[in-house]
Amino acid sequence: MSYFLLADSKNSIAGSTTPLIKKAELEAFVDAAALFRRANIIAADADASNEAARQQAVETGYAAGLTTAQVELDEAVRDFADAIARIEEHHAGQVADAAYAAAVAIIGKLEDHELVGRLVSKVLAGQKERNGLSVHVAPGLLPKLEGMLGDLPIVANSELGPAECHIMTANGRIIASLPVQLAVLRERWGLGKAEGNE
Repeated sequence: MSYFLLADSKNSIAGSTTPLIKKAELEAFVDAAALFRRANIIAADADASNEAARQQAVETGYAAGLTTAQVELDEAVRDFADAIARIEEHHAGQVADAAYAAAVAIIGKLEDHELVGRLVSKVLAGQKERNGLSVHVAPGLLPKLEGMLGDLPIVANSELGPAECHIMTANGRIIASLPVQLAVLRERWGLGKAEGNE
C-alpha cells in the first residue's frame, strides 16, 4: 500500500510506502515539498508571463490593425477628395465654356463700332491719365465712333480690321482688339487658347 503526503495547496504530493515517515526520510519529504512549491511558483510565473505576452500580442496586433486601417482610411479620403476635385474642375470648365460661349454670342450681336467703343471704354476705365491718348481704328469705323468717345482723338488706321483697336499712350500702345480681349478672357477663365490661335 502507498501513502501520500499533500505538499501544498495545489495538491502536489509526495508518496511513501509506509504510514510512518522516518527521521532519515523526513529531509527528502521536506525537499520534495519545497520542490513542489518551487515548481508551482515557476508554473504560476510562466502562466503570468504567458498572459502578459498574450495581452501584449493583442495590444500590438490591435495597434498594427489600427495603423493599417488609418492608412487605408486616409488613402480612401484622399481618393474621394481627388474625385471631388476632378468633378469640380469638370463642372467649372463646363461653366467657363458656357460663359465664354455666351460672351462670344453677345459680342457677335454688336455692331463693329459698338464693340470697339466698349473695348475702348473698358481700357480707358483703367487709365488715370488721359492726356495725350488717341484711339486708332479701322477707317470705316471712324465716322460711327466720333462723339461716342467724348473728346478723345480718333485716328483712322488702314492696318486695323473692323474689330481691332489700338490706344496710343505716352508710354506706348494698348492693343484693345477683340481677339486679344477674348484671349485674355479665355486665359482668366482657365480655358487655354482658342482653336486657330495656337
